[in-house]
Amino acid sequence: HLTHFPLGLTLSCALLLIVLVSWYLARRFTRPLEELNDAMRTFARGELQTRIAEKLQKDDADIAQLAVIFDDMAEEIQALINRQQRLFHDVSHEVRSPLARIEVALELARRDPARTQDSLGRIEKEVGNINALVESLLTYARLENGANMTKSPVGLADILEGVADDLGFEAQQKNVTVKTVLEGDPVVDADGNLIARAVDNIARNSLRHAPEDSTILLSLSSDAESFIIRCRDEGPGMPEEELAGMFSPFVRGANVRTGTGFGLGLAIARRSVTAHGGAITARNVSPHGLETEIRLPKSIEIGCDEP
Repeated sequence: HLTHFPLGLTLSCALLLIVLVSWYLARRFTRPLEELNDAMRTFARGELQTRIAEKLQKDDADIAQLAVIFDDMAEEIQALINRQQRLFHDVSHEVRSPLARIEVALELARRDPARTQDSLGRIEKEVGNINALVESLLTYARLENGANMTKSPVGLADILEGVADDLGFEAQQKNVTVKTVLEGDPVVDADGNLIARAVDNIARNSLRHAPEDSTILLSLSSDAESFIIRCRDEGPGMPEEELAGMFSPFVRGANVRTGTGFGLGLAIARRSVTAHGGAITARNVSPHGLETEIRLPKSIEIGCDEP
């Protein structure tokens, strides 16, 4: 019985027990918080691969959930920084080549004044290439950052016919035929320049891959939810492992036949389409060829009441 123990000893034992339990509880709850805090500090120092959720999954459910949120945030930030680093690397690579050719042209002009005019022509061409790259980068950056669009009523059939007309003129060099199949003429509230650029970019990509004496088909149709624009060529298609990444900036497929372009056209097309709430995909078709599909929501049609 407790009455057999001195009161002071009983109080001391009770106090010690309270201290031990309090210390245990404090360590149990503060340890995972300290580990989470250490992980945040480590990540802030630049160790972007830092993750903590797996280590804390057996701890308090709320703290474990915080760890999962931290890992998700870290994953997104790391992916964003990696994309920026790849972008800087790719831009520097794209600029380096025309700059090197400009240096060669200048050196040739110094050595042989008779070649000055030819060198100036080469320099003018390379400066134009750099300007085109900068313009594409600015366009992509504006779309990436959600730039405001200038919307107005625009006919999708008119856009396809305009793209087909321009593409058909250029396609004569390869004896490629450009055909259109238009089902209806929907008028939508959209940035016509962005939509036209998206269609033009995927059409030019098809022309780049299209073999001589082949056909490129541009079509406009619809289903219950979307207006569907398709561009189909008879080229070699894309390796299946490359399809998912073909709309990323500075990506060129293994089947690209020429060194033209910067790998930004399809990335700009995707951003232009997603800015209108749509989606863009690509797939290989039988027996050969690539079909790129743009889906725009019917909610952007003039006179359509959104649900």
